[in-house]
Amino acid sequence: FGPGVRLSMAAMLGLVLVAVGEFIRRTGFRVPVQGVAGAYIPAILTAAGAFILFGTVYAAHGVYGFIGPALAFTLLGAIGVATIAAALVHGQALA
Repeated sequence: FGPGVRLSMAAMLGLVLVAVGEFIRRTGFRVPVQGVAGAYIPAILTAAGAFILFGTVYAAHGVYGFIGPALAFTLLGAIGVATIAAALVHGQALA
């Protein structure tokens, strides 16, 4: 696959992880994980999604040159602010 498809798939994965983390947090669905009873799964999924989105924007600008520096800066700022907002909801697990 070309770089555009890879970036699109990475962005979709990041958004899906954030959405699943938020869904689990809102519904109270319990995810049984062996050996890590204290793990807060919604925050972990949200953090992983934010990390992937940051990496996708960086790759789109720094690696492939698909977007300019102004758009990259704006997107990274928006992702950062959204992650801070999610941390306010998820608590210290995401902060």
